[in-house]
Amino acid sequence: RLEAGSLLEAIAGVTRDGMTSLDMGGETLRVPALGVGAGTPVHLRVQAREVAIARERPERLSIRNVLPAKLVSIEFTESPFVELLLDVHGQHLRSRVTREAVVDLGLREGQAVFALIKSVVFEGRLLN
Repeated sequence: RLEAGSLLEAIAGVTRDGMTSLDMGGETLRVPALGVGAGTPVHLRVQAREVAIARERPERLSIRNVLPAKLVSIEFTESPFVELLLDVHGQHLRSRVTREAVVDLGLREGQAVFALIKSVVFEGRLLN
């Protein structure tokens, strides 16, 4: 099965403490240092299985990237997993979660959610 994922576009910002800040439509992603200058457009691939979902903005969390999103669609499959399509400032981001998570969180299309992505998943993912 082909792994669902997303290609995110962002603008590189400052690199500090081995991490580069990326501007993604007003939201900030923190990724391992990319070695590109501030203002450089970048593209990063994210696998759907690497994106967790929260109904409320979590606090005191090791995950550095928490992006407000709108849940565009919920695609149930024959497997125990569900594919979610999110809109993050006009960019599509996919998430793969369990059916149980969809039910427990009460997820519905059109709902505001938060996409959580660990910074480490971006290591070596620069596509420029």
